Amino acid sequence: MIISFKIYEYVFPLFGGKTKDGNFEPIILCGTVSQISPFLFITAAHSIKSAKTYESCAIGLFSFNTKQFSYYDILDYEYHDGLDLGIITIYPNFVRDFADRFRISREPLSLLDDIFTIGYPHGLDLENGVLINRALKGYVVNHFSFRKLPKAPIVYELSFQCPVGISGAPLLRKNDATSEITVHGYIIGNSSTEIVTFSHKEICVENNKTTILERSETTKFGIAIDSKELELIASEKFGDLSFIFQF
Repeated sequence: MIISFKIYEYVFPLFGGKTKDGNFEPIILCGTVSQISPFLFITAAHSIKSAKTYESCAIGLFSFNTKQFSYYDILDYEYHDGLDLGIITIYPNFVRDFADRFRISREPLSLLDDIFTIGYPHGLDLENGVLINRALKGYVVNHFSFRKLPKAPIVYELSFQCPVGISGAPLLRKNDATSEITVHGYIIGNSSTEIVTFSHKEICVENNKTTILERSETTKFGIAIDSKELELIASEKFGDLSFIFQF
């Protein structure tokens, strides 16, 4: 799979930081943000909450001319904790051409479909002042109702783990026939499955105590909310979100 696009043009880092002399200074990278309409952005709800614990929070936009980031404060936001998704608007001086955004698809993925994501896992190197973007690739492991969240949304379980910083990134698929890249979900973290692989019981006759020794194996899979769940969001601030599927 050859993908010929610049990551900076499609996903944006979400920072928590401080304001010094009128300028935003990032302290921590809290997640990955992507655009769902000309004025709305989406990420994981827990990413926004993490960023809001700092004095200021902002989205970064990279300039290929200056090779620097510009920072745009969040104007308004809304949590949808039942899905662990959050909707963001930012100050209107954020200028991007929305025409080339990835189309958000209602089409379901099948097991073993190839998928990938782009974003900023472990993306901020403060020591060297470098922002690192990465792409992760794998396939669909499962498609099920995720009951660890209050609304038990339909999610995709992914063959790769999702490190800190990738939360909110789009789940992408490339159509080999048309080369179109479409969005099928949004990453919120990992699921964890644990199984006991060894168990041994020892009984001490003298004090009548039982000791159980166990060894277990844990496997983690990335989790992405199915994009169709966005149609179920009743947004008090931004209205019906079903229009995002029309772009």
